[in-house]
Amino acid sequence: MMLAIYGTGGAGKESLQTASYVQKARQQWQKIVFIDDTKPAGEFKGCEMLPYAEFREKYSSEEIKIHVALGEVTSKKKVAEKVMKDGYSLESLVNPHAVVGKNVVINPGVQIKMGAVIGDGTVLETGAWVQAYTTVGSNCQIGEFCQIGAKACVGDNCRIGGTTFVGMHAVISEEISVGENVIVGMASWVNKDLESDVTCIGAPARVVGKDKNHRVFK
Repeated sequence: MMLAIYGTGGAGKESLQTASYVQKARQQWQKIVFIDDTKPAGEFKGCEMLPYAEFREKYSSEEIKIHVALGEVTSKKKVAEKVMKDGYSLESLVNPHAVVGKNVVINPGVQIKMGAVIGDGTVLETGAWVQAYTTVGSNCQIGEFCQIGAKACVGDNCRIGGTTFVGMHAVISEEISVGENVIVGMASWVNKDLESDVTCIGAPARVVGKDKNHRVFK
């Protein structure tokens, strides 16, 4: 089996780094390629790079899995849905230097980076990312294509909705529910439930607006 990383921006470079750790530990893939629809076919970081249309012509779903590596969480979801509709499976990347507890459920397309700690019984839904040195407590549910920033902390028994972005160094207290399409600002402390489609900042966090366009990076 081969691995394709969809995206050559910062998230793509980070994904290659995680994949390199996995490859060193397990020799999991015969080859790693990149997909980028904004550039002509060529090479990226020593790997073959193709636009998606050309990639589909060359590689079948039986020989390659795709990891979608886009920083914008809603864009990542759309691309993942597209490739799955075309019959491709999503590949998860779990850094061997992460700590993953007992009975953790890792769905397709997840990425867990170096130094992250995932507590027992937590469920990571499709496409969720847990960044480096982040702690997610036990019995949490991290929604589809949610991203938890570096060195953030999510307490036990939390529920975080899909395509939510939690900034680096943020803290979410135990037993908190966060809706879908929420942006939690860097170093914020969430100590009460949040409805969907809001942006919050501060310690304690306060809602400062609605994210009507469902975009983290304006």
